[in-house]
Amino acid sequence: MVQLNQVDRVVFTEDPHEYILDGSKKLIGLTQLMSKHGLSANYGNISQEVLDHAAELGTQAHNAIEAYCDGLPVTETPLIKSFKKLGLNVIATEYLITDYETVATKIDLVVQVDENTVDIVDMKRTSSVHKDALAWQLSGCRYLFNLINPKIKVRNLYCLPIKKGNTDDIAKDKCGALVEIDPVSEWDVRALIDCERLGVKFEKKVEDDPTTALAETFVAGHYPALISSLRKMKELERAIEEAKAGLMDFMTEHNIEKLDLEDVTVTVKKPYFSSRFDTKAFRKDYPELGEKYTQQTEVAGSITIKLK
Repeated sequence: MVQLNQVDRVVFTEDPHEYILDGSKKLIGLTQLMSKHGLSANYGNISQEVLDHAAELGTQAHNAIEAYCDGLPVTETPLIKSFKKLGLNVIATEYLITDYETVATKIDLVVQVDENTVDIVDMKRTSSVHKDALAWQLSGCRYLFNLINPKIKVRNLYCLPIKKGNTDDIAKDKCGALVEIDPVSEWDVRALIDCERLGVKFEKKVEDDPTTALAETFVAGHYPALISSLRKMKELERAIEEAKAGLMDFMTEHNIEKLDLEDVTVTVKKPYFSSRFDTKAFRKDYPELGEKYTQQTEVAGSITIKLK
């Protein structure tokens, strides 16, 4: 069986619903994080009383399935019978995961696929599957799961819809077929968490290039100190160049080749001619030789930042 690493230092309390790191620091739950940044499903036209009642029934359905997976005695309701027919090899329920800094959550079901691979399943007792919100929720779970279990592969993300048999009772509920959820990228999940950590509003924009919109949100919130430092560096570079030019003019005018001061030595390097091999012209005139004596070398990737 896949051996999952267990989170330490983080404690979950049911009432109030909180994740506490090292006994004092409160971490934001993943569903709360999504709601705060506008990524949750919209139930604005439904009263809070109805939502609270639905949440309670959903919790009851979750608890029944989790109790069965944990080997506890349960009543053979249609819900449990339909779940058993899915044949899932559940190795953990309510599995706690975190980044030990900003966010934490619990995975409903961790399902073993093979000796080094799992699926992540979230149970929803709703009339319809909100795939966009689930994509963020399950992708966040996958990201945090991989932080805790870097050697275990997450294959797929699924929603397990629980079909209501009776709106006010779970006794006649049944499990539907697993619904695979297309994930959002790890980069997007990290951008969301970083925006929360830095106190920046994460804006999910629908544009021709949504990745660019996410990058703008991320960089604006994540690197203000870097941009400020770069501006100061550019100002310092200009001041240094102006000082060097002034020194060059002064020393050249007074025929001074070297100054030995207390903290610095200044040496004038006089103009000179240099010779170089014109590779471009040689390859044009002698293409075969140019190809023969050309070597491919790998150049490390880099980033260019141009201040405006």
